[in-house]
Amino acid sequence: MKIFKAQPAKPRRPRRPRYVKKNRFTKQYRELVTRLKTARLEAGLAQEKAAELLESSQAYVSNIETGQQRVDIVELAAIAKVYKKPITYFLSSL
Repeated sequence: MKIFKAQPAKPRRPRRPRYVKKNRFTKQYRELVTRLKTARLEAGLAQEKAAELLESSQAYVSNIETGQQRVDIVELAAIAKVYKKPITYFLSSL
């Protein structure tokens, strides 16, 4: 019977995340969400009408305004067009 001598454990290198986790609750994103909702209200649109003009659902508009759905630049351009605001209106404070 062989007796194995315990080897000291090698220190493990900390694992790096494979991607950067996007936090939708940063101060900048909250500001963007606030501007999106303000722009919709200034345009005099209900969520249902905005969704119709964006060819999406009311839940989609609601999720954007509550920060549950992230907005990419193409979607932001479409929203800006429907709300009759320049895209810089949404990005100026970021």
